[in-house]
Amino acid sequence: MALSSGISEDLKMKLGLAEGIFLMVPLGKTLAFQPELSYIHKGAGIDTGSSTGKAKFEADYVEIQPLLKILWDCRERRPARTSSFGPQVG
Repeated sequence: MALSSGISEDLKMKLGLAEGIFLMVPLGKTLAFQPELSYIHKGAGIDTGSSTGKAKFEADYVEIQPLLKILWDCRERRPARTSSFGPQVG
């Protein structure tokens, strides 16, 4: 990764865990409420190649997403086509 100051740094991603649970509550044939709770671990590491050494960034997120879903394909076949709308908190 090249910074605007012209310093070239080696940026490396960190693999993290992402998991969550959800519950779909039907509100009719074409509408559903789907609250979701997710845990996400993100991070990155930078080796500057200078005397300052390495820098590491890690963050853990807990996100809450109350979604309203429109079920476009209402037949019994799965998976159905859906659209989701709602805020994200976390």
